[in-house]
Amino acid sequence: LQTLQQENPHFTCIGTMTSPNGSTETWKGETGRIDQVMLRKYVKETESALYFVVGPPAMVDGLRKMLESTGIPKTNIRSEEFVGY
Repeated sequence: LQTLQQENPHFTCIGTMTSPNGSTETWKGETGRIDQVMLRKYVKETESALYFVVGPPAMVDGLRKMLESTGIPKTNIRSEEFVGY
């Protein structure tokens, strides 16, 4: 993802961890769940951006709802669910 970000000025990847204290590595990125405050911190034009949400079903559902409640058109939200961890 970092390589894609370096090669494409229109792509940004912001990592976040909900439990960085459980990691063996020092985490310097965002912490906590993605919410409207974090979204507005990084996305200037929230309604025109494309969003790709990938993860466990409950997380994907929660993020889709948060994005839609922020005014993001459903057509700008792509998602994929996976289970198993």
